[in-house]
Amino acid sequence: MNRIYFTADLHFGQPQKQLESPPYDEWLLDLWWRSVDSGDTVYILGDVTFLPTPEAIGLLEKLPGKKILVAGNHDDDILGCTEHFEEICQIKEVRFTPEEAPFLKQSIRLVMCHYPMLTWNHKQSGALMLHGHSHGRLDKNNALSVDLRFDVGLEGQLADHRLLRLEDIYIAATRKVLRHGCRSIKEYAKKYYQASSS
Repeated sequence: MNRIYFTADLHFGQPQKQLESPPYDEWLLDLWWRSVDSGDTVYILGDVTFLPTPEAIGLLEKLPGKKILVAGNHDDDILGCTEHFEEICQIKEVRFTPEEAPFLKQSIRLVMCHYPMLTWNHKQSGALMLHGHSHGRLDKNNALSVDLRFDVGLEGQLADHRLLRLEDIYIAATRKVLRHGCRSIKEYAKKYYQASSS
């Protein structure tokens, strides 16, 4: 199986980041090239770049992999670059099964949006909510909440300046479920979501 990645808030071309050493864009390109092969899929949950459209196109052409953009508030200039993405959307739902990803002990459904949500489709049946936008500022809230919501942005605690794999998301959700005394995401959802809605 080709690898599946999740990330957000890349912010290529952000002026203040270029003062870092090595320059941020160079570091991020190197991270992408070391992580992603041409057959891999990367879900980008918004805020790809601050570059003007012609430079953004040049950047996108350098990034291997199939890219799916869940648009963020800084993506206006690249929304027209449809030929460089498999899909551009505002919210994306996907389901992965153990047949597709053998490390999964159960199927999982992911609901992705640039912005963190309090409720989302299939939440009651255990769908995970992945978001960006908050640059790690909601990590404590996400940890304290019973919601299965995770910030996949580069600056978030979960990503810690790397691209997250599907395995990383599954492990994070499983750890949260186990900490709350449940054996599966389905059991967790029944305990925390379905009971509270009845």
